[in-house]
Amino acid sequence: MPSLVKITLSGCGLILVFDVLASLASREFGFPYVAATPGSLLIYAAAGFVAGRAHGVPQAAGVGALVGEVESTIGWWLSFVIGAIQPESATTSQEIASVIVAMIVVGGMAGAAGGWLGRRFAPRPTRELT
Repeated sequence: MPSLVKITLSGCGLILVFDVLASLASREFGFPYVAATPGSLLIYAAAGFVAGRAHGVPQAAGVGALVGEVESTIGWWLSFVIGAIQPESATTSQEIASVIVAMIVVGGMAGAAGGWLGRRFAPRPTRELT
């Protein structure tokens, strides 16, 4: 059973790699960075699926929320440095804080949904007949 720390770190690492690749693609091909949102949601849910399968839905929601927090801070900073996010997209600290909170909530919800699926389709323990 993978630990929650390993699952969370893996999800956070994956979301940062995704952000960098999506930012580079956005800049290179000229599509809006926000178009990569479905990929982020999939990563939140996948991390939640693994956490939910191994630990439970509440833990899956927490993992999804943490992955969302990493994306909304470090990931967005990386995207800004790469040039995929324009400076005028979030100008005040209140707007930035609102985006961070929203992404944590969305990450938690996607993680919980993934965790529910993970629990739903987790292998059932079998009893040995004696």
